[in-house]
Amino acid sequence: MIDWGAELAVVLTWLLVATRLSTALMFSTLIGFAGLPSPVKLIFTLALSIPLAVSSVPVVLPSNDVNLVLMFGRELAVGAALGFGLHVIAAAIQFGGRILDNQIGFSAGVLLNPQTRSFEPLTGSLLLMVAGALFFAMDAHHSLLRGLAYSLSVTPPGMSTTLQFEPLLAQFGLVFTFGLLVIAPIFMVLLAVDIAAAVASRSLPQFNIYFVALPLKAALGIFLLGLFSPAFEKVVTVLVTVVFGGWPAILGGG
Repeated sequence: MIDWGAELAVVLTWLLVATRLSTALMFSTLIGFAGLPSPVKLIFTLALSIPLAVSSVPVVLPSNDVNLVLMFGRELAVGAALGFGLHVIAAAIQFGGRILDNQIGFSAGVLLNPQTRSFEPLTGSLLLMVAGALFFAMDAHHSLLRGLAYSLSVTPPGMSTTLQFEPLLAQFGLVFTFGLLVIAPIFMVLLAVDIAAAVASRSLPQFNIYFVALPLKAALGIFLLGLFSPAFEKVVTVLVTVVFGGWPAILGGG
């Protein structure tokens, strides 16, 4: 005789895990998940949730609809807390790229993202694509899967949890810290060029320094961006390590 209660518990566990995974990956522009078509994202999330749900303890069926809604609400909260860290990585890189665009003179050449209907910095978009390639090259996607599996062991699906907001807010500070680290050497060199151009403009007011400094800064910025590209890999590595390392504290597991 088929135990329909046990079967429903397995299905509910699978849906709860899929809810957590889809929420965590929803806004992750770093790995390109957000840019996938909705049917592809749905199929990928449901397929990835199967092995994670099988390894998880089946949930206890809720006694009423309110408890069922609360279970899915908790999964949405946990997934959003985990996905916030992934979003921080992309935001830090784009933040640095936006500052660099303003310094080089590329601020007028923003790119329109038709999916989010927002304008993105040119250099920031380039750095984000490089960071996405580095994310997979350093096997960080495996760390992502292990982190999601760890979250299910610390906070089983459907169970009540207490998220720690202090480490979550600490990750928000990474946007400014590492965003500036990405472009700090290039920014300082271009700032020196601006100071030199300002001094030259005061010394030679009849000579239009702006039309000389603008292409010079653009060429110098592109050259320095390639020169300091090896250091960019270290910044991305530190960002990924800090974000994934903060997940246990956010989930209250250590």
